[in-house]
Amino acid sequence: MAAVYLSALSGLFALAGALFRLHGALSAACCLLAALCAALAAVCALLARRRGMRRLDQIRKRLDDFQHQGIAYDVPLEEDSLAALEQSLAQLCRLVSKERENSARQARQTAGLIADIAHQWRTPLSALRLYCELDQQTENHPRSQKQLTVIERMEAMIESLLRLEKLRAHTYEMHFAPTDIRALCDRICGELSPLFPEKRFILPEDPYILRCDGQWLGEALSNVLKNACQHTAASGVIRLDCRHHGRYAWIIVEDDGGGVAESALPRLFDRFYRPPGSASEGLGMGLAIAKAICQSHRGEIIAQNTGSGLRVSLLLPQLEDTLRQSAE
Repeated sequence: MAAVYLSALSGLFALAGALFRLHGALSAACCLLAALCAALAAVCALLARRRGMRRLDQIRKRLDDFQHQGIAYDVPLEEDSLAALEQSLAQLCRLVSKERENSARQARQTAGLIADIAHQWRTPLSALRLYCELDQQTENHPRSQKQLTVIERMEAMIESLLRLEKLRAHTYEMHFAPTDIRALCDRICGELSPLFPEKRFILPEDPYILRCDGQWLGEALSNVLKNACQHTAASGVIRLDCRHHGRYAWIIVEDDGGGVAESALPRLFDRFYRPPGSASEGLGMGLAIAKAICQSHRGEIIAQNTGSGLRVSLLLPQLEDTLRQSAE
């Protein structure tokens, strides 16, 4: 853009020289003054445009910091054409922050209530377990084993529900550190292979480093992979991939199990939900916990049907470009 302005200025000076030869010094001086005014206006416009672009970049960065790191968007002190926009954005961010605080407070109250209920349930369930075990030792009745199975299922459901609500209330502390996603996928698939020996896992090709809580993200991935294993054929193939787009890392788990009904997709991550016709005997809590873990990372999780199965994508913000190939 500056080169265009300089070229135009050179042309005006050439024109002034020609007029000087034709009409004398006065005409040349007038043309020279006009050229200088035009050049000054062009330079001012260029500087204003560059300053406006810098302000827009600053606004974008501050919005990203608010969205991904929770940094407050303060009211700007500048008085220019973008000041009104920034004031509106600051007000909107304050409203969002207030809603976040209200949601967090309600989540903490819900987590406290569920913790109280879980505590009250543990005692009678422990007593029932003891009686069933005694009956099984004395009578060895098959019904005692069925009762023990039901009790174990109820205990697992209580623990999973309590874990989910604590995650939603942000009660657990997250420890963020650079984590190799490919190595994490490799470890989890190694742990699941004895449980699903006929499944074939295809890992990401390249190592990727993402700043996250490796333990919690590993639990989220484990839950998604278990769901994929439970809803594919015995010799099913589960493919894992990791890529980045913009400010987000995408960790993708895709199976060849045929997918789910389109009407079930919006509810897959609801607690206790199991798609119609599902043969799995799970609690319906794994994907809900995976979603809560992603949200604790200020990310999200989505599910899509493919031509052959279900694709579950974990979208996690890559702060300060923390997702990159290890070879770089």
